[in-house]
Amino acid sequence: MGILKRLKKYLARKINKRAFYETANIQRLVQGWLTGTSHINEIQKVDGPVLVARARDLARNNDVVRGFLLEADKNVIGPKGIQIQGNVKDPGGSSDERANQEIERGWNDWSKPGNCDLSGKSSFKEIQSQILVNFLRDGEAVVKEYQGGSYGKYGYQVQVLDAAQVDYNYSVPTKRINLGIESDDRGRPVKYYYNETTTVSGTTFHQALDANTIIHIFKVERPGQLRGCTWLASSGYRLKVMDGWEEASLVGARVAASQMGFFKKTDESSMGFQGDGKGKDGTNDSSGYMEMTSEPGVFRELPYGMDFQAFDPKQPSTTFPEFRTAAMKSIASGLGVSFTTLGNDLSDVNYSSARIGLLGDRDLWRCMQEFLSTHLLQRIFDKWLPMFLISGNTHLPISKVEKFNDVKWQPRGWAWVDPQKESKANETAWLLRTKPLADSCAEQGKNWKEVMAQIKLEQDEADRLGITLKENEQPQETGNSRQAIS
Repeated sequence: MGILKRLKKYLARKINKRAFYETANIQRLVQGWLTGTSHINEIQKVDGPVLVARARDLARNNDVVRGFLLEADKNVIGPKGIQIQGNVKDPGGSSDERANQEIERGWNDWSKPGNCDLSGKSSFKEIQSQILVNFLRDGEAVVKEYQGGSYGKYGYQVQVLDAAQVDYNYSVPTKRINLGIESDDRGRPVKYYYNETTTVSGTTFHQALDANTIIHIFKVERPGQLRGCTWLASSGYRLKVMDGWEEASLVGARVAASQMGFFKKTDESSMGFQGDGKGKDGTNDSSGYMEMTSEPGVFRELPYGMDFQAFDPKQPSTTFPEFRTAAMKSIASGLGVSFTTLGNDLSDVNYSSARIGLLGDRDLWRCMQEFLSTHLLQRIFDKWLPMFLISGNTHLPISKVEKFNDVKWQPRGWAWVDPQKESKANETAWLLRTKPLADSCAEQGKNWKEVMAQIKLEQDEADRLGITLKENEQPQETGNSRQAIS
């Protein structure tokens, strides 16, 4: 009876220690799993610099990461960058085309190299690409603004800074300085402490940058977060391990293709060859070991008392493609893109699966476009517009600056896998008035007003030359229904 009572007590203790959630159970298989929580800024203080360093190394040396960054730049920024579209209206609600054209003209001129970039090297489209890559690779991007008569023809220029130079290790709790950022009692940044190095002595000091001149772009994932986290945080380890395995497999395949082997004495009494010490064509090397270089289609007679034992590492392994595919799918999930896009693998793709994958990818690209439009482009435009109005490059009055601060941002769009089907669907939706023409143009990254103006220009030119452009017939509904549009 005593043994049974002790057994019941032991089992009761085991049952009581069991967590309500399986994931919360502490057992041998998950002993190294974290069980405590820390503030995001404390985590960033310890892991932030390491994450940035390793993410930058992957961006330099890993083909998958480089491909992801190129794909993001190609789809989010595109060949022309995120462009401006004036949306200024008169008091009656009609479009103020004169103001819209003036603002678009001024912005496009400012976006040229020499006008927008402090160094004069980059266009604004190229600055957008730099910021996007910094945001994905480092988790954050930092832009410094300059205003005044000495900063270009519009009195306003920007400079992309290295976010890692905002000192992770500089913290003064009594001054609310943490991770190189000083905040006020509401949590708003006041100053950024940027590492600068003197050219004379080479010593490093902190330059305090006014937060009103800094655009700090990062994705806030937890309350109170001060610094961004690299997009590669969850997948970086797997990428590095897979990179090492690919390298080992590649070396193994090269070794296997070389058909190497070893010479082995079959007669211990044999002295073997007495070579010349150069180690070529069946002679001994300087260490006394026999070497032979193989040639295609050539068979050599081995010396007396020697035998050849082939070395075959059996590479590449037949399991390599399956393992790589499984790893790449996990990495793609961590980066938020489809395996088809990340792995550049179209072997098992048809129209339907390609469309589903592209839709998911394009939703991510659109989220990034909206993020940049809100946190970068609109912030820059808010500072640029007053400087533009007083720069002498326009006749628009500064007194109406609030009216003129009404623009939309037009990012690039995409064509579909089957343009004919998509065009027909858009045509039907437009004729049925279920989808505006502006939406169809925006999906392709076009300004609908410019499209309409171009169509009119082509129509007028065709009329002048006496050319009749074929018009599409309007679709009609079948049965007793009326025409889709009368």
